[in-house]
Amino acid sequence: MSTYQYAVTIASATPVVVTPSGVTTSSLAEAKFHTIQCTGDACVVDVKIGNNAAYTNVDTLDDAIQNINAYGITAIKLTVASGTCAVSIAGTSE
Repeated sequence: MSTYQYAVTIASATPVVVTPSGVTTSSLAEAKFHTIQCTGDACVVDVKIGNNAAYTNVDTLDDAIQNINAYGITAIKLTVASGTCAVSIAGTSE
C-alpha cells in the first residue's frame, strides 16, 4: 500500500502546488484515492494528471471535504483568492 500526507495553511493568493517531493512519502502519483479537507476561506482545488501540462478543476472547497478517486495525479494546486485556508490532504492506494 502506498500512502502520503500533506498539510499547509494558505494565507495569500499565491497558489500552493503539491508535488511528489512535497508529500511525506513521495507517493502522490501512485495513490488511487485522495481526500482533501479545507477549513477556513474558500480554496480552489486543481489537479494535474500524468504528463498533461494543464490543470483540471476539481472543486472550490469552503469548510468541506472532497474525495478524488484518480490514479496518476502528479500535482495538486491549491488557490485561495483571499483570506486563510487550512488544507489537509491524504492519499492511499488499494
